[in-house]
Amino acid sequence: SFERDLDKYVNADEYFPFITNDQYILLYTKRKNENKDEDLFIANSNEYNQWGNGSPFDNQINTIYNEGMSTLVRDGRTLYFTACNRPEIKGPCDIWTGQIENGQVREVKAIADHPNSDSWESQACISCDGRVLYFASNRPGGLGGTDIWVSVKQKDGTWSNPSNLGTPINTDKDEESPFISNDGNRLFFSSTGHIGFGGQDIFMSSFDKYRGWSNAFNLGPTINSPFEDLGFVLTADGLSGYFASDRPGGFGGMDIYKVNLQSQLRGD
Repeated sequence: SFERDLDKYVNADEYFPFITNDQYILLYTKRKNENKDEDLFIANSNEYNQWGNGSPFDNQINTIYNEGMSTLVRDGRTLYFTACNRPEIKGPCDIWTGQIENGQVREVKAIADHPNSDSWESQACISCDGRVLYFASNRPGGLGGTDIWVSVKQKDGTWSNPSNLGTPINTDKDEESPFISNDGNRLFFSSTGHIGFGGQDIFMSSFDKYRGWSNAFNLGPTINSPFEDLGFVLTADGLSGYFASDRPGGFGGMDIYKVNLQSQLRGD
């Protein structure tokens, strides 16, 4: 079952959702129209599981430039997001971080180590313990288009030189918007390179310590469509997911949807 949520701007784009473990806070990217820049928004759910209107982060995060896909370490205190076109970034877009204290985001800065380069880095997803960072990039050394890369936090707090996840996840086309489950064993991502229903589809790969990542599994017609489907995130209880799509039936542009998952996607 799908559910249309959040702001009701006609033809506005809402996408790249991120849901906190308690499912009361939703972070997402918004662009009010094609002439506006992307900003990060936050919405809260009430006791009846109804979402209130989203509101933008303050100017510690949002600027006159583009800000995009955000992710939280599951303790809710460390935020990672995409910042583009700022004078101080290395490439077109870089991965930035900030600390959330009493509802305010402080210490906003670019990741200082290897994940950022003079190429495009975006759409970061952090593991449950804050030690493994997945992101999309078109940096040299990939398989083509945009690929999913991974960097690990070292004992001294720096990030390792990123590794390309390779096949069977990446292809010669575009793989983007990774999301890692709380147990670290399921990676969800969007792709135009794997066989799908049209546009971008959402896929899942499972990790086995002996065999590595499994072949990409299309989440099927309950979630994917002939249109653009991307940015899937799994709730902490594993029962449902949020993603964005520009399919008919929304408010126009990209909208955020919620879906209740079948058992094969819940990991039962």
